[in-house]
Amino acid sequence: MSPLQSQKGAALVVAMLMLAVLALLGVTSVNNSTMNLRVTQNLQARQDVEAAAQNAIEQVISSIASFNTPTALTVNGDGTAIPVGTNVVVDAPVCTEARPSEGYSATFTLAPEDTHWDVVANATDTVTAARTTLRQGVVIVMPAGSCP
Repeated sequence: MSPLQSQKGAALVVAMLMLAVLALLGVTSVNNSTMNLRVTQNLQARQDVEAAAQNAIEQVISSIASFNTPTALTVNGDGTAIPVGTNVVVDAPVCTEARPSEGYSATFTLAPEDTHWDVVANATDTVTAARTTLRQGVVIVMPAGSCP
């Protein structure tokens, strides 16, 4: 009997096993790529809502009126500064502390005060369901008695 006749399909079995291993590697790499894409999309969505919340906070702290009469602000995404589908609610700024500004006496009634404010924004992306809460502190020099 020749060596070729004694093999009886061993090469076919080895080739099929190699094909199965290669197919398994292909499926695994596709699954890994899909998972990495999802992770990247989630990170991008999270960064988008964080940027939207930061933008809304910047809108609030850029106007002294937000601190003279603190009120909540709701900003819906318009596609320019805040992406469409993103809703941001900025709570009314809360004054946490007031101290006389440096160089003024605490007994002087018209002395300006360094007022410390806490501003909180909650942002939600209605498309991806990503959401975040961003808190920022700000110090503003205001007339005495401005901190409720």
